[in-house]
Amino acid sequence: MKNLPKPNQLKMFQSIIEHGSFRTAAKALNQTQPALTQSMNELEKMLETPLMVRGPRGVLLTEAGKLFETRVQLILKELERAVIDAKLLSADSRGTIAIGSSALPFLLCYLQQ
Repeated sequence: MKNLPKPNQLKMFQSIIEHGSFRTAAKALNQTQPALTQSMNELEKMLETPLMVRGPRGVLLTEAGKLFETRVQLILKELERAVIDAKLLSADSRGTIAIGSSALPFLLCYLQQ
């Protein structure tokens, strides 16, 4: 496969499943319903298979959609972990170091002379 799905397409796909409809998912993502529809059409075209079917009671996943949804959950969780790990590593590498010393050993040597 030449092209891979974009992370935002995976998030949109997951949101549609969670909310049960394009309209509700679009509201939750602050997107328009036509934009969501276009993105899902592009995703299905890229994968060369339908992932969901719109019905009177919302969206139903096809068999390919069910399989894809399982992998999408894993991908998004791993992507979130990668972002968290990168931020933590970046925060650790920007720490500060404080070095202190006491004048007492110098003072004791001076007084002993």
